[in-house]
Amino acid sequence: MDSFERGLGSVAIEVPGEIPTTDRGRVPNRDLAIRYDAAAPHWHRRMRWLGYPEAYARLFTRLQAAARLRSLAAGGRVLDCGIGTGVLSLALAHVAPVQQVVGVDIAPAMLREAAANLAAAGIRADLRRADAHRLPQPDASFDAVVSAHMLEHLARPDEAIGEMVRVLRPGAVLVIVATRSTLADHLIRLKWHHVPISQDQLITWMRSRGLRDIEVRSVGRKLSPAHWLSRAFVGRKA
Repeated sequence: MDSFERGLGSVAIEVPGEIPTTDRGRVPNRDLAIRYDAAAPHWHRRMRWLGYPEAYARLFTRLQAAARLRSLAAGGRVLDCGIGTGVLSLALAHVAPVQQVVGVDIAPAMLREAAANLAAAGIRADLRRADAHRLPQPDASFDAVVSAHMLEHLARPDEAIGEMVRVLRPGAVLVIVATRSTLADHLIRLKWHHVPISQDQLITWMRSRGLRDIEVRSVGRKLSPAHWLSRAFVGRKA
């Protein structure tokens, strides 16, 4: 594997020379990575405009109050699957004592943006380009796994859920933020060609992969764009 590392504070990125060619939804990996690379310089600002940093912080604060983040009570390692520019991880690190964020994504420019954002926040991170169907991390190596708006791009979302559960330690939490199928999302879909997953289907996949205590939570305040575009699914590895 050809790779490089770029140090940004305490952040390093590892990028393989090639990524798997498995199709994600309707867009092949290479094309999807190119699209996200092009969007990367503006992505963080767009997420702020949609209210996601506040929405995610609100979500994790509520999960903390409900004792759903117990696996991070003493600090720990978090995997952010489809990390983008790091919006979800940054929100979690503001609420729970995260010791390290490990992030994977298929878009190198997104990883570089995430590296800069995490370094600026003083968060130790290890970022690499990888496909969620075959995560490179070992079994039971994380105290929490989080993922936002990634599964909708995958050809086999249930396999990615299985991978995320595989790398979770027993009793640890998985938080998936998924797209709500609304008129607004339908318009966004014209560009990104993602495939929304129904609530019942996602819960079924999570349960079949060994998650328990599954619940669905709102994301953001009711009048915010984030609320109408997303919802969160939370489960615990048995």
